[in-house]
Amino acid sequence: MESNKDEPLSLRAIGAFAVYGTRIREDSTVLENWSEDELKEALTKYIDQFCDDIKNVPGTAFTEKFAEGYHGELREALYYIHNGEYQKALEAVGDKRGCFTNGDVNINDAIRNLCMEEIRK
Repeated sequence: MESNKDEPLSLRAIGAFAVYGTRIREDSTVLENWSEDELKEALTKYIDQFCDDIKNVPGTAFTEKFAEGYHGELREALYYIHNGEYQKALEAVGDKRGCFTNGDVNINDAIRNLCMEEIRK
């Protein structure tokens, strides 16, 4: 997305993610229909890849500073989702509307829906 070129690498819509100056992954996913299921699948895949990559980053570089920096609640929620801590992920996003949306699909709404589904299992 042209409008995201000025955004920090950590949350560009192209899928780049960085943690405190440590380059983790740059990736892109094209969603054909932008359905909620398609977004959940892409998000789950990204979270798994992201968490595999951060295994080489010292834990303190990520976990001690959740709330600091750009979209700390999103980073925190993604971390908790990967660890299966869905209630903590829900608490991280709270009732805030996320900055990343496409149509009616909002990143925080997608996180809430995913977490509620996992909690119900």
